[in-house]
Amino acid sequence: MKAEKMRHRITFQIQPPDKDSLGGYGDDWKNVFTVWAQISPVSGREYFSQVRETAVSHKIYCRY
Repeated sequence: MKAEKMRHRITFQIQPPDKDSLGGYGDDWKNVFTVWAQISPVSGREYFSQVRETAVSHKIYCRY
């Protein structure tokens, strides 16, 4: 994976399981970490093969 292709900054988030005053869960999100990543659109064949399950429009590659 070449570093020059990773030109987008993405932030990974989690939704903490904190209950609100009514006993439900809030819409708060916490940032976990931010990394450089490559975002590329999927090809038409990949997109239509996954439409039945979930619609995937882009793939995100990052180092771990």
